[in-house]
This record gives sequence, C-alpha cells and structure tokens, in this order.
Amino acid sequence: MPYLAYALAALSFGLGVAFFRISDENSELSRVKIAVEMKLETAEGEAKAFREKYSTEAKAREFAEAAQTLAETSERAARSQLAHETKARETAEKSLEETENAKHSAEAALADAQEQVRMLNAQLMEASAAREQSERKPDAAASGKGDAAAVETKEPAEHGADASPPARAGAMAAQASMAGSRPWYSFFGLF
Repeated sequence: MPYLAYALAALSFGLGVAFFRISDENSELSRVKIAVEMKLETAEGEAKAFREKYSTEAKAREFAEAAQTLAETSERAARSQLAHETKARETAEKSLEETENAKHSAEAALADAQEQVRMLNAQLMEASAAREQSERKPDAAASGKGDAAAVETKEPAEHGADASPPARAGAMAAQASMAGSRPWYSFFGLF
C-alpha cells in the first residue's frame, strides 16, 4: 500500500503542478487576450480616423477639382470676352480713323470747291466787266466812263474774292442791272 500512496501522492503532486501551470498559462493568455483586444480597438480607432481623414481629403480634392474646372471655365470666358472687346476696340479705332480720313478728304474737297467758286466769281466779274466795256465802246463818252466802271468793277472783284457768296451775288446783280444803263454817277457829271 505504501506504493499506492506514493503513486497517488506523485499523481496528486503532478496534477497540482499541472493545474498551477495551466492556471498560470490561462492568466497569461487572459492578459495577452486583453492586450490584443486593446490593440485591436486602438487599430480600429486609427483605421476609423484614417477613413474619415481619407474621406475628408477625397471631398477636398473633389472640391478643388471642381474649383479648378470653374476657374478654367471662367478664365476661358474672360479670354473670349477680352478678345471680343479687343476686336471691338480695334474696329472702333479703324472706324474712327476712316471717319477722320473722310473728314480730311471732305475738308480738302470743300477747300477746293471754295477756291473754284472764287475763281469762277472772279472770271464772271471779269466777263461782266468785259461785256460792259464792249457795250460802251460805240459811245466815245461812254468809253471813258466804261474804263472807270471797269476799274470800279475790278476793285470789288479783288475785294469780292474774300467776300461772302451773298455779298458777291449782290455785287453781281448790281453790275448786271447797271450793264444796260449808264452808271449812277454819270448824272452828276463826274465822268
């Protein structure tokens, strides 16, 4: 029997040692399990934070891309508007230049026309004076008067070149009325 008691004691001791060893392993496993669970929770929290950060960055990127697209569209519209305004300004400047050229041409044509009118008035007065002289030549007394009238006619013609057209027309009408009759000063016996 003592052999059986030793065997039971050895078995009890072995079971006790095994129990304590298993219990230590269980407590170690529990600590490891808790540590792993804590690390898992931390990793899940970090993953959630990274997901939120990524989502925020993705939204920010989309917003930046939309803003860039809008800016490019606005820039193209502004360039197009600027091109239209530049073309309109160039057209307006060209039109203004053409208008100024036309104005200068018209002024030159007007000056030429005025000069021609002056020359024609002078020629008309000379012709009128010549006609008056030719009408007065048959009369010897009237011949002397005709020379004076021609001198009188030439003097207004010289002054008439600078006179206004209505004044010249009045002078021509007066000369025409006097062409068929004797001058008014002949009644006083001056010539």
